[in-house]
Amino acid sequence: MTHNVFILYMMDIKIKKGFTLVETIVVISITSMVIMGFTIFFMRVLQMNHFSIEMGYATMFASRGVDNAVKNIRRASSGGDGSYAVELANTTEFIFYANYDDDEAIERIRYFLDDDNDTFNAGVTKLDTTVVPPIYDIVADDGDASDEVVSRVANYVVNNTSEDPIFTYYDLSNEELVPPSEGEPVNAGGVTLVKILLFVNVDQIRQPNNVRIQSHVLMRNLSTFGHTPT
Repeated sequence: MTHNVFILYMMDIKIKKGFTLVETIVVISITSMVIMGFTIFFMRVLQMNHFSIEMGYATMFASRGVDNAVKNIRRASSGGDGSYAVELANTTEFIFYANYDDDEAIERIRYFLDDDNDTFNAGVTKLDTTVVPPIYDIVADDGDASDEVVSRVANYVVNNTSEDPIFTYYDLSNEELVPPSEGEPVNAGGVTLVKILLFVNVDQIRQPNNVRIQSHVLMRNLSTFGHTPT
C-alpha cells in the first residue's frame, strides 16, 4: 500500500512539472506577440531617430547656407564690368555682384530656387578679363556654355508648396518693394534690404510642420548713413 501511494505521488509530481500542448502553444503565442511588439517598437524608434538626424542635418546645412548668403549680400557692390550692384530681384531669384571668395575680383552671384529638385542654390560667375571689355560669361542666346559654377545652399526646400517667397525686398524707408505685376521682379535700383525665408522639410507627410529659417540683411553699399532700415 505504501509502495503504491509513493508511485502515485511521484506520478503526480511529474504531471505537475510538465505543460500540456495547449499551454505550450499559448506560451509560445504570447512570447511571440511580446517579441513582435518590442521589435516593432524598436524599429519605429530607429526610424524616428533616423528622421530626426536627417532633419537636423538638413536644417543645419540650410542655416549655414543662409548665413553665407547674408554675408555675400551684405557686401554687394558694383560689378567688375561696371554693372549696378543688383541685377535682378524677384521672389525666387536674386542676382547681384559681390566679392564671393575674398579675392580682389567681384563675382556675379545668383541665388535661386530649383523647383525640380527642391533645392536652393548659388551660382557664381567670375569676371572674364581675357576679353575687352571684361564680361561675366553667363548663358548666351546661342547656347554656349556658361562660366557659372552652381552649388547647393539648402536641400528639401518647400517654399514652392508653401507659396511663401524666398526673397522679399525693401527700400531705404523700410517699405516693401512690390513688383509691377505678379511674377515680375521688383525695381532693382530700390533694393537696400533683403529678407531671406526658407522652409525646410525632409518629409512633409511624416512631418507636416516645416522648419523655418529666416534672416534679414542690409546691403551696406546701397544704404545711406543715418537713413538705414531697421
